[in-house]
Amino acid sequence: DISVLCPDERQQMFLAAAQSGDLNLLQVIHRLCGDSVLSVADGDQYTALHKAAYNGHVQVSRYMTLS
Repeated sequence: DISVLCPDERQQMFLAAAQSGDLNLLQVIHRLCGDSVLSVADGDQYTALHKAAYNGHVQVSRYMTLS
């Protein structure tokens, strides 16, 4: 159950979901965390949108730009 994870773990899962193209997981975490999760970045300052776009995940990128 993702709702029991701490905010940092959710943010890391959000970045991983974007990188792997897992739109369903990305949406669940977005609903739990709110819009602030959209601006979360990794240690290299790459956001979930950067990761999705770099890996060619068009649907995930579109979801984030329209949210």
